[in-house]
Amino acid sequence: MRIIDLHISDELRIKSKLGEHGSCSYILYSDELCNLLHRRFGRHNLCLKVFKSEATDITSHTWHPRKSQLLLDCTKIQNLFALRGLAPFVYDIALVNDHNWAQVTDYVRGVPPPTSSASYVDVRKEFSITVNWDMNEKNWVDGWLVDFGSFYWKDKGRARYIEDMKERVNKYASWGSNPLPYQSAFGLPSQRDMAHRVEKMKLDDVDFTGKTVLDFGCSLGLFCQDALARGAKRAVGIERRTEAIDIAYEVANWHGWWNLDFLCLKLPRERGRIAEIIGLDKFDVTYALSVDRQIGYDVWMAEMCDDIFYLEGHVPDKEHTYRKRLEEDFSTVEFLGVTRDHGPRPLFRCGK
Repeated sequence: MRIIDLHISDELRIKSKLGEHGSCSYILYSDELCNLLHRRFGRHNLCLKVFKSEATDITSHTWHPRKSQLLLDCTKIQNLFALRGLAPFVYDIALVNDHNWAQVTDYVRGVPPPTSSASYVDVRKEFSITVNWDMNEKNWVDGWLVDFGSFYWKDKGRARYIEDMKERVNKYASWGSNPLPYQSAFGLPSQRDMAHRVEKMKLDDVDFTGKTVLDFGCSLGLFCQDALARGAKRAVGIERRTEAIDIAYEVANWHGWWNLDFLCLKLPRERGRIAEIIGLDKFDVTYALSVDRQIGYDVWMAEMCDDIFYLEGHVPDKEHTYRKRLEEDFSTVEFLGVTRDHGPRPLFRCGK
């Protein structure tokens, strides 16, 4: 995960502080603050849930100063409830004015929750979550569960949930006839070598700061996580199966990479839904890695790219397989050689 430093003027803080607060936190929300958060995180209608206790080491900071539930664990648990439509998502944890931790989260007052087939009890059982005390009406806002200070994983529950994630990585993140997951998580063997691909793609040469990123055929979403680690403000991954995007989100959530979206779409037919859901029709950095056989490279991919486009082909493709098409759509086309972790695959970096 990354630590976000966020500085807010006293004037903006006073304007944004609402009467909505509990024993541990209070809400900052205003049009001006929304604009600031939109510029930083690429999302609308965000607020800050600011924790009153002075910030300590984020790995040991608790939701409630007199309780043992870790803020990081509570946030991960909240996002699992959000994944099932019962809570607002948290997109980052920020250090506000060098003094207080805050969740960057959806503002849900007056916003009806999505229809969900899951119940509060269902989600607890699904993800092996324990609650210290019973919920009451103060823990909910307009149908959304917003107070997670009593939620945690017992040691056995944590181990059980990690093992469950590993099983679903192996089950839903494989591709083709190879039974291994396409990308690796939790140190599991996989078909692709992320470190090798990152080196061949020369990603260290690219400044991701404040960029938006789109990954066609994202698998477990490691390139989305990597983009956030490099400073991107928002990353979006596309896959074809609901189970695949669920486990991709859970893996990212577990490791604290939160400002991303995984969409279940059938491309190219449903490509228009990306802009409808995300609110962006162009992305600064776009990946189309070994997806030509599944969705095909076409000009619409180039049109969704605003700056840098990566294309990785398949075995037995060569440089000439793609160069002419890419030169029609981009002003610069750089052949980076071939990746060799899954057979020789031609690799390009293109620019607008």
